[in-house]
Amino acid sequence: MSESISSRLSQLITDDVFSFAQDAQQRLETNDLIVILDMSAVEPELSASPRSTFASSPDLPEKLRNKISKPASSVQNNLKSSHLSFWFLAIHSDEQMDCAALNASMLGQAGNA
Repeated sequence: MSESISSRLSQLITDDVFSFAQDAQQRLETNDLIVILDMSAVEPELSASPRSTFASSPDLPEKLRNKISKPASSVQNNLKSSHLSFWFLAIHSDEQMDCAALNASMLGQAGNA
């Protein structure tokens, strides 16, 4: 499965997102995460949850639930590595959502997203 990242989502992928995901991985003691950036909130902030917990929410749209039904590391061949892999979900101010599987190997040589 090949997935392109929308330009709208791409603009939100920063080093802070990867740092937050790495910290959440340690804090939540799981490699199977979803990191959420809620831009519709008064003060946008990052949050994280184990993917299986988040995916089991009955409030999720079925399309999103299907998309995140597997760990990010199993979605694309290039994500099957020892690098940090996670789902990144952005909820935009217009309440539209974008979601993509990310991997720390996507960071540039200087470590920049």
